[in-house]
Amino acid sequence: DITELTLLDPACGSGHILVTGFELLFEMYLEVGYNARNAVESILKHNLIGLDIDDRAMQLARFAVLLKGAELLKGNGSGAIASRQLMNNPVLIPHVYSFPEEQQFESEELQTFLGGEGQHFIAELKDALTLLNQGKNIGSALKIELSDEAVTFIEQQHNNWQHKQETSALDIQEADIWSRLQPMLQVLLVLAKKYAAVVANPPYMGQRNMNEELKKYVNKQYPTTKSDLCTVFIEVFPMYTIEKGKYAFIVPPSWLFLSSFEK
Repeated sequence: DITELTLLDPACGSGHILVTGFELLFEMYLEVGYNARNAVESILKHNLIGLDIDDRAMQLARFAVLLKGAELLKGNGSGAIASRQLMNNPVLIPHVYSFPEEQQFESEELQTFLGGEGQHFIAELKDALTLLNQGKNIGSALKIELSDEAVTFIEQQHNNWQHKQETSALDIQEADIWSRLQPMLQVLLVLAKKYAAVVANPPYMGQRNMNEELKKYVNKQYPTTKSDLCTVFIEVFPMYTIEKGKYAFIVPPSWLFLSSFEK
């Protein structure tokens, strides 16, 4: 189904690749019979996903994606009113996120979030959230380890709590937990899934410019490509791609001719 044709940019910057993806997906949606408005809404809900370590880049990317949606609506006969409604619709915020600031959670708080049926996922979730605290530094190169069962249950709880927030059904304690946990879960769930297409202009940074925490992490997790972040990401892309999916990246060819990358 076309809604499963997901596109992830794991280092999206201000959203140029996502905008181009939007244009291509929009053409595909029209070809299978969607009207312009339904196509734009479905793309925003299902197809485009972006991550970045920088909050301002995330905001710019969201705005660029929404602006492209409004432009496509206006250019396909839906008019200025539909375009304005899209830009002001809180339900259609693009799935573009920045890595969150550090947060600490007690096991009891995670137990409250997961409920009785999810007690056996507490340790998994806590470990994943602890690792995610390094996200502002390491970004999408983080290797999040969550079982498929945990991901499914956590996403279900995320949607339940989101609905409770929208209907003002959270008590004071739950509201406090949710305000800190939701930004973490949004990114965590992106990192825990695989996508039909993964495309990016990856970050560039040699070992000499890496801080100690970043250097230590990539040396351990990516020993073959550790010399530069852009080559680390050559290992990251397939990590997020489904079987028979496609990934592409923009990097200079210099790594092909340097002994550091011979392996």
